[in-house]
This record gives sequence, structure tokens and C-alpha cells, in this order.
Amino acid sequence: MIGFSSVTITILAGLGFLALQPIKDNIGQIREDAKVQASSTSQALSVVVEKMVTQKEMEWRTARAAEDRARTEASVKELRDAQVPREELDRVFAAYDQRFLDQQRQITDVKEAQGSVYGTRDVILDLRERLDRMERQRIAGQGG
Repeated sequence: MIGFSSVTITILAGLGFLALQPIKDNIGQIREDAKVQASSTSQALSVVVEKMVTQKEMEWRTARAAEDRARTEASVKELRDAQVPREELDRVFAAYDQRFLDQQRQITDVKEAQGSVYGTRDVILDLRERLDRMERQRIAGQGG
């Protein structure tokens, strides 16, 4: 009877162990998850604290941004002041064009005046006369 009871107790203990083991495993897993979650929460909290900006730093950043904005606006104002309006440029370029047209007209007038006084035809006739005169002088110089 003692043998039978010891075998029964051993079997019951084995069945009890097999029944309780998954519960122990689940409890262990839950504890590990809680630890991981706590450590990840602390890591997340440390990241948030690391990235947090203090009020002094915010004031400094705001002042710096205001300085940058003022400097940019001053540069833009300088550029705008240095620019010449399009209408004024058009007037200046029109004046240049008119001056070039006037000079071209003057050149054309001089060419026409010179051409009407002494043209190409006149030059050719003068050269022919001169050539004829030199030939006559040469013939007169040889014959005489």
C-alpha cells in the first residue's frame, strides 16, 4: 500500500508540475515584459529629457532667429535699393538706341555728302586721265 501510495503521489506530483509549469512560465514572461517596458519607458523618458529644450535656450533661439530675420531683411532692402527700376532701364536703353541711330544717320549723311562730291566714277575718270597723261608724256619724252 505504501508503494502504491508513493507511486500515486509521484504521478500526481508530476501531473501537478506539468499543470503548474505553463502558469509559472507565463508569470515569468509577464515579469520580464514589465521589466523591459519599465526600462524602455525610462529610456524613452531619458530621450525626451535629452531632447527637451529649456526656457533659456528657447529665448536664445528666438533672439537668434530675430537677428537672422533682421539681417536678411536688411540685405533684401540693400538689394532693392541698389536695383534700378525696369522703366528707368528701358528709358536708358532707348536713349542708347537713339544715340546709335543718330550716329548711324550722321555717318550715312557724311557718306552721301562725300559720295555726291567725289564719287567712285570720278575717281576712275581721274585715274584714267592721269594714266593717259603719263602715257602722252612718255611718248613725248621718247620721241623727242
